[in-house]
Amino acid sequence: VIRKTEKISIVSINQNNKNIEISTLFNSDSLLFGFKNYNLNNINYKKLNKANLIILNEVQELTSGFLNSLKASLNNGNSILIIPPLKLEILKYNKFLKNLGLNELNETKTENLLINKLNLKHNLFDAVFEDQTKNINYPSTTKYYTTNEVKYNIPLLKLENNKHFMSNYKINKGLVYIFLSPLDLNTCNFTRHALFVPIFINIATQSIRSIPLYNKINYNSFFRSFKDTDDKVISLTNKKIDFIPDSRTIDGKIYYQITKDLNKNGIYSLQTKNELIDKIAFNYNNEESTIKKIKIQQIEKLIQKFQNIEIIFESLSKFKNKLQDSKNNNDLWKVALILSLVFFGIEILLIKNIK
Repeated sequence: VIRKTEKISIVSINQNNKNIEISTLFNSDSLLFGFKNYNLNNINYKKLNKANLIILNEVQELTSGFLNSLKASLNNGNSILIIPPLKLEILKYNKFLKNLGLNELNETKTENLLINKLNLKHNLFDAVFEDQTKNINYPSTTKYYTTNEVKYNIPLLKLENNKHFMSNYKINKGLVYIFLSPLDLNTCNFTRHALFVPIFINIATQSIRSIPLYNKINYNSFFRSFKDTDDKVISLTNKKIDFIPDSRTIDGKIYYQITKDLNKNGIYSLQTKNELIDKIAFNYNNEESTIKKIKIQQIEKLIQKFQNIEIIFESLSKFKNKLQDSKNNNDLWKVALILSLVFFGIEILLIKNIK
């Protein structure tokens, strides 16, 4: 769910110059995207920590603090897009890749190849093609990097020699996309190709997490608004309840605690004194309705407290037979009743004869 007032936050960290094509693409729709360029030596960490998508544009080497921010972003379910530099030191670059949990580079290859193998089953290509790809003028590159392929990843785009051009990793709760070729225009024409726009748009739109329809009323748990509340004093209110929830900043994002003040389900307003920030829905915890499996040993332990309960481990046909046998055994009460009547009649006859 993407609300009209909610922009997808994108931060591009550039080693030197910004990527003109990427900047033009995301700045062209300022209603949907909030896009910012930063030089590697002048990073706004407040913006970085709130970004849904972080683009590392030709970044050569990362400090430990910056690397920790990237890991925290992935742990929060955000996405990172990596574009390698035209000239890189493989040993230094591999330290960065290894720390993020990605495959390391093996060697640099210079060869003019088409990027002509697309993983159309991946959701990155949703709504990109109306029909299957036929007679497409594919983009090309003259330089690429091979990897050791130790870590599991999904190839999104491949070269005609079957080597990866772009791959996707699932790291913690987030996603990492990495190009294995520089996107410099003198080397690769991908950013001038028709595939560039829909792929980058999908990377951005799929980087934002779905907003839950409602939050469960679990005391001492937390909820958050996907709108920027900064350090404002926030109250949570509806027609009957109005209180200021305790807040906590986790990885640069503000979370609010659910306490006993919130004891009714419904739609609440998250607001300052003069401004409505967001609408938040709460519902009762429905865990008691959840069907859970338990082991046979647990059932046997439970029924030890009761008599006349038996667990039958049989196939359906055998179970039916056993049930029928049990039913037949229960018919003995009829025989017992008839015998009782017979003996009662005999007793009456004996009494009369004695008299």
